[in-house]
Amino acid sequence: MPRRKIWSQGELSQLFEERQEEASHAVREWRESDIRSNAERVTEEIVAEFGFRLIELDLSAVTRTPIRAGSFVQAPSFKRVPGQILTVHIPFRGSQELLHYRASTSRRFSEEPIIYIGDHTVEKQVGIVIERLTESVVREQVEEFKRDIQSFVEWANVDAERFNEELQRLVHAAAIQRKQLLDETAELESALDIPVAPLPAGRGVEIPMTRKAVRLEEIDSKEAQVDFHLADAIYEDVLQRLISFGRAMERLPITARKFDEEEIRDVALFVLNANYQGEAAGEVFNGAGKTDITLNYRDRNAFIGELKFWSGQVRFRAAVDQLLSYTVWRDTKAALILLIKDVHATTAIEGADAVIRSRPQFRTAKDASDPDTRRDYVLASNSDPDRYISVALLPVVIPNPKEGA
Repeated sequence: MPRRKIWSQGELSQLFEERQEEASHAVREWRESDIRSNAERVTEEIVAEFGFRLIELDLSAVTRTPIRAGSFVQAPSFKRVPGQILTVHIPFRGSQELLHYRASTSRRFSEEPIIYIGDHTVEKQVGIVIERLTESVVREQVEEFKRDIQSFVEWANVDAERFNEELQRLVHAAAIQRKQLLDETAELESALDIPVAPLPAGRGVEIPMTRKAVRLEEIDSKEAQVDFHLADAIYEDVLQRLISFGRAMERLPITARKFDEEEIRDVALFVLNANYQGEAAGEVFNGAGKTDITLNYRDRNAFIGELKFWSGQVRFRAAVDQLLSYTVWRDTKAALILLIKDVHATTAIEGADAVIRSRPQFRTAKDASDPDTRRDYVLASNSDPDRYISVALLPVVIPNPKEGA
C-alpha cells in the first residue's frame, strides 16, 4: 500500500457517506433468499464489510531507523544546513483509512502534522538541524509524537464508533424493509390466479420434460484405443443452450452481478443437465474444479466448458492454457464463456480473441456471422499435435443497472 500523509485524503465525513451508500447498495443487491431467510445475518455481514475496525496503537513495539547525519533543507529559507535525523515507527491494528482522512475533532489541532501512514504503521521523522542531537532531545520528540498520534487515533475512533452504530441501524432497517417487500410480493404472487406468460420462442432457456440423449460418435484413431467425440449436432445444441443462458443473464443484470464464476457455473450445470441425459442415470455434465464444466466418457473429456470473468489478457491466457492442459480425444469440444462486467465489451472480446490466436496451439479460426455472440477456433492439444479441440468463445455482457437508469 502506498505511503500517505495523515489526513491527506479529505474529510472522514466524506468517507462515511461513500461507505453508507455502498452498504445501502449491498442491501438492495443482496440475494433475495438470504434476505428473506435471515435478515439479521445479512445485516451483520454488510456491517462487517463496510464498517470500520477501531485503531489500536502498539506503543510497546516502537522502532526507529539509524540516525542519518547530513545536510537538510531548512524552512523558510530553504537553505541546506547540517543536521541529524531518524524515523520512528509505531505499528497499529484496525482500519488504516481512518487516519488517511481528517476526523471531526482534529480541527482543534492547529498545525498540520507531518506524520505518514504506511502498511499499518505510523511514522515520523525526528531530529535537529544546526545543533547536535542528544538522547534527551530524541526522547522528548518521540514522546511528543506518541502524544499526538494517540490524540489523532482517539478522534478517529470516536467518529468511527458513531458511524458503525449508525450503519448498523440503517442497514438493519433497510434489510427488514426489503424483506417485508419480498415477503409481501411472494404472498401476492401466490394469491394471483393469472398465469405468467412464457417468453417468445428462442428467448427462453428451455428445460424440456424429456431430456435429449448425449450422443458420442466413434472416429478413426491412429492409436490402438478407440476414440470418440461429441456429435456435432449435440455440440451445437449445447452451445445454443449456453448462449440462451447468457442472454438470460444479460436481461437480469442485478441478479447476475451478485454471482461469482462458481455460482454461475452451478446454474449453467442445472440448465444443461435439465436438457440432456447420458448412458446412465444422474448428472451428465459435472463441475471439475472451481469454474469448469466437463462431460466425461470412459474417463476422458468429450466436452469442456470454462467460465471466466474478463480481468485482462494475462489471466485469460491462463484460462486458455488450463483448458488446453486437459487430456483430450481428437476433436474434443469446448466452450469459453467470457463474462464481461464493468469493462467495454469490445475491449474484452477483442482481447480474448487476441489471446487465443497468440497461443502456439492455435490452428485456425472460423468465420463468425455474429462475432459479438460467438467465435469459433481450432486448437491443438498440448500432448498430441494430431488431437484437436474445437473451442467456441461465447461472450456474455452483464451490464451495470445504474448506467441504464
